[in-house]
Amino acid sequence: MNRTSQFNTAINALNQISQAAHELAQLMSDLAWEGVEDHAGMSGTRPEVAAENGAAPKPAPDQQATAVVEDPPGYVPIEEVRAVLAELSRAGLTAQIKALIESFGASRLSEVAEHDLGALLEAARGLKSDGPK
Repeated sequence: MNRTSQFNTAINALNQISQAAHELAQLMSDLAWEGVEDHAGMSGTRPEVAAENGAAPKPAPDQQATAVVEDPPGYVPIEEVRAVLAELSRAGLTAQIKALIESFGASRLSEVAEHDLGALLEAARGLKSDGPK
């Protein structure tokens, strides 16, 4: 086996390990969030959210201090959406929230695509102004 073939075999194996690790992290994240009603005033430790597969690695410690990462325009953090949804759930709109999340092709908030979070938040705030149905 030549050197390039050996590298290709190793790279393929590492990619498979990476994929398996990502799937395990996502499963653990989903299980940790299951049954957690998160809101801004919640005390205690919150479960970590699994990184997207293929996410850029964290910069080295000496680069972290100088790296400034700005959120893209229209970016809404999932924590903000989760806080609004928790408030609406406490107001008795749990069924509407579930239907709203499903309208984005997901069965739970953590499955909603990051680029859809702003639209989901806007729609959720619309539920709030409409009142209970």
